[in-house]
Amino acid sequence: NSLGHGDPDWVNAVVEQAHAYPFYLFSGQDAWIMQVTLGKRLMECSFAVRVFFANSGMEANEAAVNLLGSFKDFHTLIRNFLVTEFIAFTHSFHGTTMGSVALTRKEHYRLPFEPVMPGIKFIEHGNFEEAKKAIQHGKTVAVFIEPIQGEGGIYSATKDFLQALRAACDDAGALLVFDEVGSLHFCHLMTIAKPLAGGLLISVVPTTERVAAAISAGDHNRKEHYWKELLVNKLGGNLRVKEVGGFGLIVGIELDVQASPLVDARRNASLLVLTAERS
Repeated sequence: NSLGHGDPDWVNAVVEQAHAYPFYLFSGQDAWIMQVTLGKRLMECSFAVRVFFANSGMEANEAAVNLLGSFKDFHTLIRNFLVTEFIAFTHSFHGTTMGSVALTRKEHYRLPFEPVMPGIKFIEHGNFEEAKKAIQHGKTVAVFIEPIQGEGGIYSATKDFLQALRAACDDAGALLVFDEVGSLHFCHLMTIAKPLAGGLLISVVPTTERVAAAISAGDHNRKEHYWKELLVNKLGGNLRVKEVGGFGLIVGIELDVQASPLVDARRNASLLVLTAERS
């Protein structure tokens, strides 16, 4: 929830919308005015020329996999090459549905669902040399990456790394997919969920016309580093703090001690703190 618990403007908007049109399930078959309005706003502030709606982050990632499977520019390649490989990264978490769990590297999420969708290659997050070797013309369909890994331990991809991934994908004829956050100009397709409606069930897949054409109908702003800088300034002298990672509203503190007692203490003080285990 990017607005905090019980934000009054959010509550009023939900109540008003419930009186007007309380049906939030996006079936992909019908459009209504608020959906169109949101789609236009997302296109105005991003690379996207098409926006597909869904109901959760996992559904958005699953939709992205389906979009890529139907991507028309790969039809000819598939007849001539074995273009079947997706690339994802260490520490990744993309969901627990059929396609999204296959793209998830953390084993305690994958193991209960095996065998998962084949054709996934995992490489080290942030290692461009390894990524460049792995992204191959006639083989790689797409590269999935979380610009900031949340469940994986708040690992942040650098701007240079993301730009280099885009260039490597362009050279190989592959597509670059961002899961949730990051610069809106480096990728071909993105999945967004939680921040859109303050926790309500909605997600979107903004994409380019080149990708969207394969499917039939059926800000960053100046405050993006504020919270991280605030924590760095407040905790910079604390000997227990190893690193403050992330940016925007996804920020994590790595400690050299167990975080559980701190989480419990913060909860007792009415401050919700979550843990993300680094492996």
